[in-house]
Amino acid sequence: FVPPPGLAEVFGVLVLILGVQLAVGRTSPRMPRFIERRALKRETVQRIVHIVQPRLKRIESVLKPRWVQLFSPRMDRVMGIFTILCAIAIIFPFPGTNIPVAIALIMMSLAVMEEDGAVLCLAFLVGAAGLTYTVIAMFGVVWFGFTMFAKMVGV
Repeated sequence: FVPPPGLAEVFGVLVLILGVQLAVGRTSPRMPRFIERRALKRETVQRIVHIVQPRLKRIESVLKPRWVQLFSPRMDRVMGIFTILCAIAIIFPFPGTNIPVAIALIMMSLAVMEEDGAVLCLAFLVGAAGLTYTVIAMFGVVWFGFTMFAKMVGV
């Protein structure tokens, strides 16, 4: 799920919470109570499943268990750290920066569900590219800001 503009921060914080839990070795996720108490209406869930299921079937036809040795408690912690970094990139979005990391997180979750180590590695590569782009974009904005400030004060 790639968050729409304006909601990236909300989804990013939720992903960050899950990433921290994964990084510290929790085996089941927990959310704040005010979130856990909320429920989707049955009709809403059915509508989502109806829309997503055909696409998910096509995606799952490509996924298969391979390189399953990558899935271990130690790798769960690595995936947690990766998730934290991606969540931070989603929370502080620059134009075009949160889509690659969101796609990487989607790929990683599908890889975990199907124990597909090849897709997990591809997710890390996509995420690393997205994170690199985010860092470059952030650096560019900060550099531009300092340059403009220096010109304004005559330094």
